[in-house]
Amino acid sequence: MLTIDTIIGNKLDEISLVQYSDSEDPYWTESVILKFQNIHYVINVNVDTDELEILLHDESQALTKDQFQVDNGNVIKISERPDSSLFKLLGSKLTWVWEMTNNQCYSDGIQFQFNCKTNNIVQFIAMASRLQINMLSSTETPSI
Repeated sequence: MLTIDTIIGNKLDEISLVQYSDSEDPYWTESVILKFQNIHYVINVNVDTDELEILLHDESQALTKDQFQVDNGNVIKISERPDSSLFKLLGSKLTWVWEMTNNQCYSDGIQFQFNCKTNNIVQFIAMASRLQINMLSSTETPSI
């Protein structure tokens, strides 16, 4: 059985964004697929609850349209977009994962930390039936 522990320490090979093509907002991301070696980590938003739906999928089985929301979407591979802030995460090893619950008890976020040097944390937050993607960086603590 695949669990989150299955991908810890694995190298991130690809990030694919499924963006809704009929929206006026060009950044309306419906799904994200993180590919770690032979495992796909699929992040969807449940449009009824605005919570995340997570699917770990072995690459030996083909992903189907039902497993990620691509009905009207365009799939963007980050490996083909070196100008993307997500690009530098490719090839990095996953070191930590946090599942996030908001103040209203909705499971609507997940955060990944990678072993690259800067801006190595990415969050995926369910917000208004779409995914918001945040890149985080560490801040130096002032000394006394």
